[in-house]
Amino acid sequence: MTVSLEDLYKILVLLPDIETLTLFRLSFTNPTHISDEELQPLYLLFHEKHFQKISFSDVHQMADIHFLMLICRHVNHVHLHCKDCNNAESFVGLILSHVRSEKDSKLRLLSLTMPKFANDMIEYLTKIIKENKLLDDFITEQVKNDVYIKWT
Repeated sequence: MTVSLEDLYKILVLLPDIETLTLFRLSFTNPTHISDEELQPLYLLFHEKHFQKISFSDVHQMADIHFLMLICRHVNHVHLHCKDCNNAESFVGLILSHVRSEKDSKLRLLSLTMPKFANDMIEYLTKIIKENKLLDDFITEQVKNDVYIKWT
């Protein structure tokens, strides 16, 4: 099911004590960019509430990435379902670059689920994080089809 940002806002207002938000797909007016007008109510809501985790199952357009970049600083844990290693690499790079530039970000855990993991995925992501200086003090671990990147 696809949900618009306006409908998501209405739902979240009715659920005041929600800690974890799981989204499949969002609907945007423009699939390449989110307008400030669309985002403002949600941005304020995420800023006021104390969401611990957001899980996103189907990130497939630039507006999804923009949405994630704007709200990830307000949650402790972002979980993404990735199609492949390239998809995972892109998300890790984008999100951690954004977190590094945001001094007041609450985000401390990024997890990824993929249908198949390469044997060297942990080493590969660790190398990317270190080479690009995305995080200083972090650990990575794999549990089944999930990779967890934790930092302080």
